[in-house]
Amino acid sequence: MEFARSQAQRFSRHRALSNQVQCPAHVDGQRILFNLFNWDTPIVYDIGDFYINGQKVFTYKSHGWSQTYNFDVTTLVHPGENIVTLKDTAGPKMGGLSGSVWMEAWPQMSPVIDLNGTWQAVKGDRITAADIAIPGTATARFLRKAVQIPSDWKGKTTFLEWASKEQWVGCVVINGIPITNNAYAHPFGLWVRVNITHLLKPGENNIIEVWPFRTMTAQSSNSENSEGNNLQLNEIRLGCPATP
Repeated sequence: MEFARSQAQRFSRHRALSNQVQCPAHVDGQRILFNLFNWDTPIVYDIGDFYINGQKVFTYKSHGWSQTYNFDVTTLVHPGENIVTLKDTAGPKMGGLSGSVWMEAWPQMSPVIDLNGTWQAVKGDRITAADIAIPGTATARFLRKAVQIPSDWKGKTTFLEWASKEQWVGCVVINGIPITNNAYAHPFGLWVRVNITHLLKPGENNIIEVWPFRTMTAQSSNSENSEGNNLQLNEIRLGCPATP
């Protein structure tokens, strides 16, 4: 789903744009995400309040650089017609929608390995580490956890999924191999599902690392320069798409 650009051409300080979105019945029971994206320019000029079926989802305020926002709106969406609305407050020079807006359904996963619990917060020297709890927040160069993958997961498509309050995850490292959002080191969004099938070793212990984009390329061992603050995760898990 994307808003029709023609609706945003006339300039006024305040406006409301609405679009009808058909949600197929077969996505009932799946997680529904509401996504906003732009590369390095604002998604909305200057302030945008997004609603689904009259319920507020998010207030966006104009800014530059990476912007990937997504929100779990499963409880706001129903099969059939849904109304998505943007209430826009323009800036002094321009207003309206500039980025992309869409919704998507995430299929359920089964089996699942819950990765919440104890993780290691690895410090700037890459050696010192302290245990932390997820969900939770840490200050570290990166977060690390070892997990045993069942041998019967061999050949199964496997995703790493996590949720956070802010855009801070620059890459995940699976058994020493990094996966980034893109080549420009833009951080991932707030809800992320990444296919890591080709990097896992079923039947063995696997090392999963979560790196903030600010420390991915930091060369200094000085903790003040090579650690990220407020590394926060709401949840994180591994899983295979459920088969019908």
